Amino acid sequence: MHDVEDVEWALAAFSGASKLLSQGPEFFKAEVMEFHMQMTRRKQARDGGDKSIRFPLMECWSPITKTAIFVAEIGKERLSCRVPLSILCGRFAGSADDPMQAVKEHRLALHAAAVRRIEQGDIDSDETIVLREEDFLT
Repeated sequence: MHDVEDVEWALAAFSGASKLLSQGPEFFKAEVMEFHMQMTRRKQARDGGDKSIRFPLMECWSPITKTAIFVAEIGKERLSCRVPLSILCGRFAGSADDPMQAVKEHRLALHAAAVRRIEQGDIDSDETIVLREEDFLT
């Protein structure tokens, strides 16, 4: 059961869905994933529990920000982890035509970099981690 505030917030967030769809399916998918994470954070702000780090297979490409996005779960909390195209192409020999292939091929390295940032508490105020080149210098 959702709080009335959550339902009203969700309805307001989806009122612009036709606008999002008009910008293309990849943009819409990235926005829906971000919305889902925001709803999850709102619910989990009230919950506690396990703090183990997991990476469910929730990944997408944002053509607007030119970042690959994957999810890290810490207990019941979800963080958005972002990898810029420059890192996917530069460090992982990815392609601008298919940047998610580099994510698939180098998933363990991306997850390891995210774990280090999480363990260091290096998380942006909006509950995201934008991986940087120095995150892969080990």
